Amino acid sequence: MTKKIIAVILAVLMLAAVLAACGDGSTPAPSGGDKPAPAPTPAPSGDDKKDDGKKEEEPAKEDLPSYTIKWASINAQGSVQDVEFETPFKEYIEKATNGRITLDIYYSGSLSGQGNTFEAIVNETTDAGFDNPDQYAGYFPYTLLYASPGWYYGEPDEAYETLIAYEEAFQDPYMEDNFKMVAWEISPGIGLLNNVDFSKADQWNGFSVRCLSAQVNWLGSLGANCVSMPISDVYESFRLNVIDGCVTGIVAFKSFSFPEVCNAYTWLPMLNGAVCFVWSKGLYDSFDAELQAQCDDAFAYAQKNLSMADINAQAQAAKDYAAEANPNFKYIDLPKEEIDIMVEAAKPMLEEYVATIDGQGLDGTGAYEWLLAHSK
Repeated sequence: MTKKIIAVILAVLMLAAVLAACGDGSTPAPSGGDKPAPAPTPAPSGDDKKDDGKKEEEPAKEDLPSYTIKWASINAQGSVQDVEFETPFKEYIEKATNGRITLDIYYSGSLSGQGNTFEAIVNETTDAGFDNPDQYAGYFPYTLLYASPGWYYGEPDEAYETLIAYEEAFQDPYMEDNFKMVAWEISPGIGLLNNVDFSKADQWNGFSVRCLSAQVNWLGSLGANCVSMPISDVYESFRLNVIDGCVTGIVAFKSFSFPEVCNAYTWLPMLNGAVCFVWSKGLYDSFDAELQAQCDDAFAYAQKNLSMADINAQAQAAKDYAAEANPNFKYIDLPKEEIDIMVEAAKPMLEEYVATIDGQGLDGTGAYEWLLAHSK
């Protein structure tokens, strides 16, 4: 009997132990604070995958670099060239590059003046800007030949088309090596600012004139005293009677307030001048391919739509400003016989300059013959 009671008690105790171990089905936490590794989730088979219409997110691209470009301008803010070219170009390229380029325009020569901008770009003290290659004797022989007097008498818009074709046919190595061309531009009229009725070739004799490299030998052969200075210094030089005249384009009237210190403008129809807006080639080459393509689009837009944006409007705006600033301001046309005298004086200079270009290993003779073949 006693054995049966003990057997029953043992059976009850074993049943209690089993029930305690089963409990509510939970697994007790391991001792020592160790956490078990989560069990791997098996990948679903091909038929088990669900397409819920969602795509995996691509990794975010790194932010593309952006650039603030310092643009050196000799023009005044609100001047004809600013309104017609610089501000519209700024707006276009900033939009075309989706804000990756910001163009900061430094007006009135505050960053670099005329005759210094190309050098400043090469020296990396500025990034881009506007300047006149005629200020850099020896650097741009083909462009300087284009600006020489006497080969062309056409209208400004025709001269512009000739310039673009000429630059495609004959490119200055220094320009190609150091700059990306944004756009070429010419003035709607080039003439002589002065305070007298200048209408005869012999008036150059003893005349002190600020001019560009392309005009020094020519005007010197007519007896002029040629002075080299930045255009930003011309106003004060007139005011102090340092010079008698200045060869410049009509669009410079408002930029530099010339009619305030001058009374007359004599047209020089035998002159052509090329100015340009350029970009550092080294900076451009550092851009990624996408940004270069966007810049190319902006440059093409500028060349096609801004460089000659209503040339007649540019000339008229300059005339309107001159009339407002100086009611006595007048325009003088040279008689044809006086023009012929000046052009004849230029021929020996041109022949000498062509020989100089040939001597540099370039095709000066071919370039000059091209210009004569396209002359009007």
